[in-house]
Amino acid sequence: MSLQSSLSIAISGLTNVNRQLAVVSQNITNADTPGYTRKFREQQAATYAGIEMGVRTGVQVRLMDEGLRADLARRGAVLANLSARESLLRTIEAAHGASAQADSLGNLVGALQDSFIALQSNPASPAQQSAVVSAAEVLARRINDVAKTVNTARQSAQDGIVDGVDRLNEALAAISSLTTEIRMARAIGRDCADLEDLRDAQMAVASGLIDARFVKQADGSVIGFTTTGLSLPLDGKAEFAAAGAMIGPQSHVGGGGIPPVTLNGVDVTALLRGGEIGGLISLRDTTLPAYQAQLDEFAQKLAWRFEQQGLRLFVQPGAADPVPDPDGTLPAPQTPYVGFAQSIAVNPAIVAAPHLVRDGTHALSTVAGDLIDFTPNPAGGPQAYSGLLDRIVDHVFGTEAAPGVAHTPFVVLAQGPAGTIALSDQAHVSLGAFAANLTASQTADRATLTAHIAQEGAVRDLLGQRLADMSGVNVDREMAMMITLQTSYTANARLIAAVQAMWDALLASVR
Repeated sequence: MSLQSSLSIAISGLTNVNRQLAVVSQNITNADTPGYTRKFREQQAATYAGIEMGVRTGVQVRLMDEGLRADLARRGAVLANLSARESLLRTIEAAHGASAQADSLGNLVGALQDSFIALQSNPASPAQQSAVVSAAEVLARRINDVAKTVNTARQSAQDGIVDGVDRLNEALAAISSLTTEIRMARAIGRDCADLEDLRDAQMAVASGLIDARFVKQADGSVIGFTTTGLSLPLDGKAEFAAAGAMIGPQSHVGGGGIPPVTLNGVDVTALLRGGEIGGLISLRDTTLPAYQAQLDEFAQKLAWRFEQQGLRLFVQPGAADPVPDPDGTLPAPQTPYVGFAQSIAVNPAIVAAPHLVRDGTHALSTVAGDLIDFTPNPAGGPQAYSGLLDRIVDHVFGTEAAPGVAHTPFVVLAQGPAGTIALSDQAHVSLGAFAANLTASQTADRATLTAHIAQEGAVRDLLGQRLADMSGVNVDREMAMMITLQTSYTANARLIAAVQAMWDALLASVR
């Protein structure tokens, strides 16, 4: 081997070591940077006509298991979906109160029943009459609070969808831009590993929002789609859109004031089921409207069952029909009282004159189709009058409106403003049982989501650790690599020094 060849090999070795040291330094510096993957440079022997000419250093590459990365993204999408729903359902659970503290709806119905029983034993007591009114007001306020919290959660879901769509568009635009840079870099042999890290981070954002899947192509491009088959725009020419809206009890999809999520003007709401946006859509359009329907149904039956006995205890203030009739007809029997739970209140006339809870507010007649004749106690009537109280205690809180006559059943089909909500059968149950079931079902949803989050989080963390072990930076390993490279650098430097000495000796002999 000639001195010139030896010098060339040593110089290429030094160049390679310098480039490798730069990558190792970069790895150590970014060891704690989220989304950063360990980089290295491929190297191979350079030969010409069978003669070794040194070492050739390639572009930066990264060690990445694409299948593992995709699995991690899918788990992230599931967790984003569950977490988005759980955080809003927690507010509703808090609004329901705690059964242990006797302030849940079921307990408050029981407290109202107890106040009537106490008044039944002493109808002339003004204190007992006021206690009934107070118990009714507490119950009405709790119904209002829960219903308003449900509506606030729906509004938060709507706002979250709009924000999520904005973030989705930003992520897709970034993926498109980074893909263009990656393809250009590959075409001219430049490093693009850092660009791929950035693109992976944006793909993770998109996956978390709509459970997007991405398949990388040989030329550096990617294809994106959802699990429902929706192709994602990655050319920078199309965007998703979601308009803001004010959500109220009457709001519903399909012409009810809730705008769809669109792609190029086409409604794709039904195709966005996964990720954070999918979770918020399911809350806004399915879960929370069902909660509202349950509350409206409870509020209406509560008011109506007192109305049937001659006591207009609960009303919807300012409405033409203070106590909406339960006999709605399909396709949307709840239409007359959608939103009633947000406004139900104790009759102002009774608040002003608590003795009416003993005497009654209106007469009933079988001629008018009422179950049992009832005439209110006259203003100067007997203070010990208990006729109305007997009717209320015997029937309002039970399962019969009159002996042998079942209460109008709770509506379970075609609920909500659009008549599209169906719930489990609650027919012919008492007010207390319906309230307890309502609270249990709505709070159980949050507990179920929390349990699923724990399970999915454990799997996600395991996958994340596996990916980190493979693609992440191990500082100890990088330091060991740095020592190895420094040793190689020293060896190549010594070779150059030896070649230099040989050249010096050769030149000296010539002189």
